[in-house]
Amino acid sequence: MSHGIPSWLKVLLWLLGSGVALWGIIDAARGYWGMYQEYGPSVHSAAHYWWKASPFRAIASVAIIAAVVAGGGFYLWAKHPVTPIPSTEVPLASLPPAVSMVVPAPREPFVVTGITSVPAIDNSDPMTCSWWVVYEMGHKKFRSPITNLVNIALTSQRPGVLTISSYSIEVRGEGGEWKKMTRLPTISDDVAYFHASSSSKENQFTKAVRIEFTDIFDRLIIGKQIRPFEPFQGWLFLESPKEFVGEKRLDWRMRITDITNVEFVQNFTPAPKGNEGYESMAYGDMITRGFQDISDSTSVLYSEKHWR
Repeated sequence: MSHGIPSWLKVLLWLLGSGVALWGIIDAARGYWGMYQEYGPSVHSAAHYWWKASPFRAIASVAIIAAVVAGGGFYLWAKHPVTPIPSTEVPLASLPPAVSMVVPAPREPFVVTGITSVPAIDNSDPMTCSWWVVYEMGHKKFRSPITNLVNIALTSQRPGVLTISSYSIEVRGEGGEWKKMTRLPTISDDVAYFHASSSSKENQFTKAVRIEFTDIFDRLIIGKQIRPFEPFQGWLFLESPKEFVGEKRLDWRMRITDITNVEFVQNFTPAPKGNEGYESMAYGDMITRGFQDISDSTSVLYSEKHWR
């Protein structure tokens, strides 16, 4: 919006100024001509009379000069008006529509895919489990139930190489508190895994089937430099917290700490596959080594020994 002088007023002022200037020039010419006739061509006499003998004439001369300058200025103003600076207030209706930008969600540092959970128990008593790990501690042989046998594929999505320093698996019931699962022995050479069907009460541990796993997650991650988007797969051997033994509906998550002590957490859901018997498993990295008597080992919950 412009707040300048209206054009008609500019023209009026220009006409007024031009008239005053013209009157002043005519009056000055007439006065000087009269002095010339009275005093002759003496410049000194004319100036003396003009500026000192007649103060009115001196004031009139200044007014004439001001009128000429003002008239010229008004003329230029009316002819070339100054463009007013637009106000910074812009009506909302004149603004362009807002551009909708979809900001992508931050990428997860890693994902767990290809998850398979082998059924190991269908009740709340871990000692009725069908999958067992046998190991030695303090020159004694023990066997502990594997309540959760899980095969996962992990893919790093973070830039650069990921080297895992430690990890844990956590579970919770619906709306409950997250609790850490116990990781069972995997690294020692004297560790062995068995399928001992709980249906064979009398000879469950005298005729257990020994099974070798070629891809064990704990062994694979030792010093492994995991490159972005290159998945690798391995088995996890876990003991569930007592209150979750045999529970099918659980939330799962994996917590990873890398060698720079940065921690990442990712939820996942194992998918059950097959039945309780090892004969139904069609995994290429599970190799049966025949029957073996493991009854000389002592049954214990690995979590109760606080070895890890």
